[in-house]
Amino acid sequence: MRELKERVDFEFQITQSLRNNMENFQLYYQPLIDAQTGKLLGAEALLRWIAPNGELVNPERVVSALESTDQMETIGAWIMERAMNQCANWLKNGADPNFYVHINCTADDVVRKDFVNDVLVLFIMIIQTDDIHDSFCDIYIDRLIQIKW
Repeated sequence: MRELKERVDFEFQITQSLRNNMENFQLYYQPLIDAQTGKLLGAEALLRWIAPNGELVNPERVVSALESTDQMETIGAWIMERAMNQCANWLKNGADPNFYVHINCTADDVVRKDFVNDVLVLFIMIIQTDDIHDSFCDIYIDRLIQIKW
């Protein structure tokens, strides 16, 4: 019973963070390095959530709560927009012209009706607005796509 209460309380905190303009959600960027040359190629966008007590919460727990409360689409769109805009900002401010951001998506994202259109609209808007190369974003599907009937 205690575990259920803890899970429900945690899911409530995550939902509150989403409703409060993504409060306590952050993107961290892990450098992507060429192993042979040591050159910085890009960065992988990683979702992190800081609990109200200041504790960095295990990402798997956060994703599980987002999935169980059907909020992955909301956070996924936020991640996509934030990561693409951050990469565009780095490129405008002197990053290597071939620098890119790596964004993980789930199979559920990919099969969502408007996913491709939403990504393309954002992608084109950033390219046109920021005048950057068209390979600044690498989208990785981190789970096998399961066909839903």
